[in-house]
Amino acid sequence: MARRYNREDSKSFRSNRNSAQSGSNNKMYAFIGGLTATVNEANEAGRDYSYDLSLDNSYGRNINNFNRMLDERRSLYKIGRYIAIDCEFVGSGFKGSKSELGRVSIVNYHGNIIYDTYVRPSRPVTDYRTKYSGLRPGDIRNGVSFETARSEVLRIIEGRVLVGHSIQNDLSVLQIHHDDIRDTSQLPEFKEINGGQKPSLRFLADVVLDRDIQDGEHSSVEDAICTMHLYRSRKRNFDEFYSRR
Repeated sequence: MARRYNREDSKSFRSNRNSAQSGSNNKMYAFIGGLTATVNEANEAGRDYSYDLSLDNSYGRNINNFNRMLDERRSLYKIGRYIAIDCEFVGSGFKGSKSELGRVSIVNYHGNIIYDTYVRPSRPVTDYRTKYSGLRPGDIRNGVSFETARSEVLRIIEGRVLVGHSIQNDLSVLQIHHDDIRDTSQLPEFKEINGGQKPSLRFLADVVLDRDIQDGEHSSVEDAICTMHLYRSRKRNFDEFYSRR
């Protein structure tokens, strides 16, 4: 069993994040205005983009590096064959019982963001599920339409291996079918670690990657990066497992 992250460090991180978010509206909007520049700067610097959770509550997010990355010749920047996806859901209908797409994030093999956007569901939202999704009314109001998000995701994943955790949940809400997948919740080796049961992403992050995630509101970017790292940690096992199915 891998050690867990120091909880005091985690508390300190959350305290710093909350402090940053408590500033004036002017400071917040100025910070949000630099969001795209932050992502581009990280990619241009030639290093893996380490996602900053303090960006998660910015309104109007729509990062799309897909077209630029298609033109890149260096492997770190390229979309490549393998990409990971994760979605956050809100609820519609009676007591928010029906899941709707509220945010979708895609990263490449190196963890660089390809696509990350808030989404306006086709149906009225009755439960933002903020405790887990991290989504709020302002995020949804400023998101792209479901049809736009779905068509862009389809364009990105075509012809590629799609990695995810319990990925059928994401594909179902996106109303997408994709044959070439790697589901980190299904690898027999990972199930064995969890006593034969399907493991949660948080469990695998802790045990396999020695990483603490989902301590409160979720981030689809953080989860997508974590999922890709899980796949990379057992790439040969995943590929052999799925080649036999």
